[in-house]
Amino acid sequence: AISLVNTLGTLIALYILACFWWYADARRTVETRVLLTILCAVAFIGYVDYAEDEQKEDVFGLVCCAVTLLFLAAPLGQIGSVVRLRDASVLLPGVAVLAFSNNVLWGMYGHMHQDVFMIVPNVIGAVLCALQLALIAKYGRAAASLPPVAVISSIPMTEL
Repeated sequence: AISLVNTLGTLIALYILACFWWYADARRTVETRVLLTILCAVAFIGYVDYAEDEQKEDVFGLVCCAVTLLFLAAPLGQIGSVVRLRDASVLLPGVAVLAFSNNVLWGMYGHMHQDVFMIVPNVIGAVLCALQLALIAKYGRAAASLPPVAVISSIPMTEL
């Protein structure tokens, strides 16, 4: 059962990362940050392997909670422009639905195992994803439905 959950979670995370990379203006920056993240993860795993048993679990759990919340809150950095422009096209509904579902399932799994390091970030993450979905429902995706000519015409000529 745990292999299935981890496989689905990994596939969802890879889909979200691929969407981010696809829509990113500076793909090289995304690639550099992914590589830096992988290097940090390897260093962190090395630290956890050599730490004391009780300390290792607490540090690992806290870092995982923080990273999860940073990833899930990242799209909400656009909340000001979404509200100001009354347009949620910068938020991807498919990603928000998958992330919400992923957080609900992991939260339930954490509850079954009474694991606070799984419950807390996933409940908060589900709320953050629900906020994204509420913004999409309220403001819609006006710019995403415009014809390509209308979107291109808003780009200054110096950027073409």
